[in-house]
Amino acid sequence: MQMTVCSESDFYRIDKVVTGLAFEIHNELGRFLGEEIYKRELAYRLTQLGHQTNREVRFTLSHEAYRKDYVADLIVDGSVVVEAKTADKTVPAHHAQGVNYLHLAGTQHGTLLNFRPRRVDHAFLSTKLDGQMRKRMTFTRDKWKHMTAACAHLHNLLSDWGGFLETAAYREALFHLLGIQEQPVTLFAGHREIGTHKFHLLDPQTAVVITAVTKDHRLMQRHLIRLFAPTHLRAMQWVNFNHHTVEFTTLSHSS
Repeated sequence: MQMTVCSESDFYRIDKVVTGLAFEIHNELGRFLGEEIYKRELAYRLTQLGHQTNREVRFTLSHEAYRKDYVADLIVDGSVVVEAKTADKTVPAHHAQGVNYLHLAGTQHGTLLNFRPRRVDHAFLSTKLDGQMRKRMTFTRDKWKHMTAACAHLHNLLSDWGGFLETAAYREALFHLLGIQEQPVTLFAGHREIGTHKFHLLDPQTAVVITAVTKDHRLMQRHLIRLFAPTHLRAMQWVNFNHHTVEFTTLSHSS
């Protein structure tokens, strides 16, 4: 569907209506119904008030042979994303998912609702990044030993999609393009086997991990080295999304 970016004042006007209806529905129906009922009822009441309301709006990410669909709960007036949950509590992952839909939709404002708590939990979703800004990415490779075509694939992927989508989207697409699957790797304490752990392997001797760490990089690196150390793998290729910078680091047993 065709999306537009509304002004902040228009968003707050729409959000006030959405939130008011959410509280109204919560008061009438309680907090223990299924998520689908709340979404359907909210869409119906918005439509009755004259708002253009589209349910289960599909956005597709595709690149070469990779394709994945994402479905937003509601789009109101072609500009506001509304995500409705029935979770015990709202967590950062719910907010991140909502912002991901903003980027996929090419809009900047949304509303996150959770109907399960005693009182409807409401949060704003927002981003100032447009499509052009999300494609301004810098690559750092000074600590990277070239072993595969991962850099080239990721560069092409970001040129196509831009940055700032959920990390899982890039991870799944890159692993699909490189033909990578999780495989069990034996862990050792000295010469004694202590079990296995699944790694995504670029080849039988090289693992790859993709993260989105924007602070405490050294702490993350220490934990990745601890994860990698008990194996007989040769190296771990670490790709990290840090805002507008994609950092490529090769970790080895001497790191």
